[in-house]
Amino acid sequence: MEPMKLRSLNQILGGIVAATLTSGCGGSTDANPGTGGSAGAGGSAGATGGSAGATGGSAGATGGVGGATGGAGGATGGVAGLGGAPVTMECDGETPKYTAGLSATEPYEYLALMQGSFSAPKLLDESGTQCKTATDPTACAAAVTSAGPDCYQQPPAPACTEYGFATTGGSPDYYYYVHTQGDAVDDVSTAADLLKFLGTIDTPNEAAVVLWMNHKPVKCGEIYESPNGYTADGRWLINDCPFTYQKLRAVVAPDGKVTTTALAEPEVGSGCAGRRPDGLAAAEPCDVDDALGRYLAHICHLEGAAVIAFALLERELVAHGAPPELVERARRACRDEVRHAKVTADLAQRHGAELAPVRVELHPPRSLFAMALENAVEGCVRETYGALCAHYQATSAGDAEVRSAWQRIAEEETAHAMLSRDLEAWLLPQLSPAERAQVETARRHAIRELSREVQAEPARAVRELAGMPSAAHAALLISGLEREVWAAAA
Repeated sequence: MEPMKLRSLNQILGGIVAATLTSGCGGSTDANPGTGGSAGAGGSAGATGGSAGATGGSAGATGGVGGATGGAGGATGGVAGLGGAPVTMECDGETPKYTAGLSATEPYEYLALMQGSFSAPKLLDESGTQCKTATDPTACAAAVTSAGPDCYQQPPAPACTEYGFATTGGSPDYYYYVHTQGDAVDDVSTAADLLKFLGTIDTPNEAAVVLWMNHKPVKCGEIYESPNGYTADGRWLINDCPFTYQKLRAVVAPDGKVTTTALAEPEVGSGCAGRRPDGLAAAEPCDVDDALGRYLAHICHLEGAAVIAFALLERELVAHGAPPELVERARRACRDEVRHAKVTADLAQRHGAELAPVRVELHPPRSLFAMALENAVEGCVRETYGALCAHYQATSAGDAEVRSAWQRIAEEETAHAMLSRDLEAWLLPQLSPAERAQVETARRHAIRELSREVQAEPARAVRELAGMPSAAHAALLISGLEREVWAAAA
């Protein structure tokens, strides 16, 4: 069989889209109103398009801390009808203070929450006076400036212990605490270290920190005391593939463990696509009323995740002695995804959406078999469907800015899908027959899962403005891939 080339894959995907659009069965009769224009600019800092980095699971990264540094105001909370005793918290407006109202295990006269990237760190929140009693304030201040994770700028070596890392929309942003006491300066840069620093969770602000660290941020007034610790109700994103929200009751135990109870059935949104790295945590919720803004924020999150996926893939390819051409294509794909994250971040923010951090638990380089399994699912299936969706949206999006953005995204995502096929061609001959059979089983399962996910009808605004295919058209797109791409690869 003649190997498929990038040009022919582009032609095949374009042909599937053309056939789908002329099928006459793409309309939906749901009652979701279109949102029309933007909900207004707002939200958090967007992607900077910086160099790709790998992330580690730690550090309690946030979405939407808001950079508040003003004085703390008391807020009394409690959830009516739930039997909890109201609690008084230290707050900045509606946001809990993450540096006040804590009963830490170490004494400190100053505590700061920092957000860093490859540029200078940014102060998000602080309490106390920096280096208040230091004998050498200048040296103390310099130590505060240099504190933080010890290996955040590149995929870290296996011996790295502080690789806490979170990215917003593909931009390498990470979070950590710095505290001072006299001449002593120290940082808190992993989740384990933060729980050790807080000790017993016995204040509502500590509970707010723990919830925030577990991707369940709350507002002041939403935490109340209960027999088992502190409790909060919320609607949080529990899965980003497909986008799924659920109303939950979260309980923070004195030891920092968080348990949840469902208060409603999961709310499943549209299907997802793209290469997700192993260890990707669910995104924090985006509650903007604009449906297009929510969609774009979710896509930005997935593009940010793909940045990390390709950075880790490049590292693993080097570790296994892959051909230099494959290594360079993975590196190029990483750069592409940084651009995609920046573009989608800008679009999302124009529609009032706040961007959720991307969190990934790092792992050492995996076996060729593990790489092949992930590549079959995330590359050959999901990324290929993502490329096809991008072609569809480049033609169908009613919003001119979205349509223009997806025209370039479609080309580059097709190149990533082609990389997935070529990676498989390099990986499979190195596996045993039993391992190759498992890879094929994983591929077929991924196709079935994707077919199930796209049965959820996207909101009308997302279909009309972003060009997302209706459930009927999505089914036709997958059928086209089954016939013309996946069958040829089997």
